Amino acid sequence: MVTLGTGVPILTLRTRYNQTPLYWAENRGYEGTANLLLEREDSNPNTADTGLGRTLLVQAASGGHRGVVKLLLKREDLNPDIQGFPPILFP
Repeated sequence: MVTLGTGVPILTLRTRYNQTPLYWAENRGYEGTANLLLEREDSNPNTADTGLGRTLLVQAASGGHRGVVKLLLKREDLNPDIQGFPPILFP
C-alpha cells in the first residue's frame, strides 16, 4: 500500500472536490498512471468530483483521452450511466 509517509492510502486521498489521484491521472491523460491505479482492486472508476459532478469517464472523454477512456471501459464495475451526464455528449 502506498501511503506517501502519511499512513493514509494514496487512493483515499481527495481534494476538496473529491478528486482522487486516479481523477488527476485520467484528467491529464496519463494513461500509464491511470492504468496502474485502475489495476488496483480498491480503485473506484465511478468516482465523481463534487464540483461539477463529472465522473472519471466523462472527464477523460471530454479531455479527448481515448486511451484512458478505453482503460475505464475495460472495468466490469464501471457504470457509464451514473450522474446523468453522459460521456456521449463529448467528442
